[in-house]
Amino acid sequence: MSSSSLVTEPAAVSLEGYVGFDTITQQIEKKLLKRGFHFNVMVVGQSGLGKSTLVNTIFASHLIESKARLAAEEPPRQTTEIQTVSHCE
Repeated sequence: MSSSSLVTEPAAVSLEGYVGFDTITQQIEKKLLKRGFHFNVMVVGQSGLGKSTLVNTIFASHLIESKARLAAEEPPRQTTEIQTVSHCE
C-alpha cells in the first residue's frame, strides 16, 4: 500500500456569498433572522415624549398603537403597559 492512497481529497464546498471578517455582522444577522430570536426592550419616559414612535421607527413597523392626544389642550394619556411580541415561527 502506497502512502498516496491514504490521502483523501478535501470535499468541495460551494459558497453562497462572500465570507470574511468584514461581513461577520451580516452573516450573524442572516443566521439569526433564519433561526428567529427573542429579546426584551424597555422604553421609559414621560407620557408624550414619543416612546411608541421610537419603537415603531427602530423596527420599521407598526408594533404599538399610538395613544396621542386629539387636541393640544388635552393632557397626555398614560401608555404604561407590558406586552409580549414574538417574531419566531
